[in-house]
Amino acid sequence: MDLKVNSIAFQGKKEVLYALTKAAQKSKDFEYYNQPAIASRIPTDRLHAAQNAAICAYLDMALRDSEFKSVVVKAKDKDLSYIKQLLAPEMTEHSLVEPMKKFSKTLNETVNGNYGGKARETMTAFIHELLQKLKL
Repeated sequence: MDLKVNSIAFQGKKEVLYALTKAAQKSKDFEYYNQPAIASRIPTDRLHAAQNAAICAYLDMALRDSEFKSVVVKAKDKDLSYIKQLLAPEMTEHSLVEPMKKFSKTLNETVNGNYGGKARETMTAFIHELLQKLKL
């Protein structure tokens, strides 16, 4: 068997934006499946646990990248437009879905759980700047 593997290694800006995009997608899914009309029909305990773990993992991936701070400072609207679109409030048939709430809450929890002291203060400042750029 002849197997070829293309290594796709990305880091820096692409990795940070990828991680933030995936976290935003998972936040939207979490909020969508958290609607009372949908949550009452399917068992959501494991689903929520898996989605929450995925959000935390992607945010941790973004925060631990050495380029995170420069990406936040240099991010343009063009770079963040898809993330903003994912985090925008959406009216569904049953209720209003607001993924930004879950995203910002999990982002703050990830920073508070993984960093301490001066590093936490620095990261909190960059997180605040990121959330201001993503403000809808």
